[in-house]
Amino acid sequence: MIINDIRPIMKAAQPGVPDTWDNLYSFFLNRVRDNLHVMLCFSPVGDKFARRAMQFPGLINGCTIDWFLPWPEEALTSVSGKFIDEFQMACTEEVKSNLKLMMGHVHVYVTAACKEYFEKFRRHVYVTPRSYLSFIQGYKELYSKKWAYTQELAVSIQVKTRCCRGGHQVFTYAQPTYVTCGCSCCCCCVDEHQRRVITAADRL
Repeated sequence: MIINDIRPIMKAAQPGVPDTWDNLYSFFLNRVRDNLHVMLCFSPVGDKFARRAMQFPGLINGCTIDWFLPWPEEALTSVSGKFIDEFQMACTEEVKSNLKLMMGHVHVYVTAACKEYFEKFRRHVYVTPRSYLSFIQGYKELYSKKWAYTQELAVSIQVKTRCCRGGHQVFTYAQPTYVTCGCSCCCCCVDEHQRRVITAADRL
């Protein structure tokens, strides 16, 4: 199939060469060698890259190596925005913008700390773009977990206040909640749950 398809192309490119099977196959291999490009991506983390380079010297001798420089802080902030902008959070847009800037700054700071660690202890600690994406994903998962916990505490406050029949229910984050039903244990319980809700919300 390949030989039949390559025959008119070889006749046009090399009209004086006989279209034998060997010539056609050799012409096909030469075209593949000239036009096929393979990109191999290796992470410097761990010893796999060094081991593969020793086992396959062609990776060094027969390839063009492009060492990617660290991402600038502006690019890191832009990447974090792609994930944080669509993430639902109980905060203002200003807080979200500061969060995106903080994420980029933290990655740059960790990269600088890795260089300092190498200068002191002569040991490499690599921080790659994959590490940055994992950092953003980890933050989103932790935020969702803590927010769900805060919501559960808010629901528990409502349940505790409803147990006090005839009481006046007050829900506020600025001051303690008390139920005027004469049940001191319920009042203390509601106040404690609200304090935990406020503390959890502040941590978010």
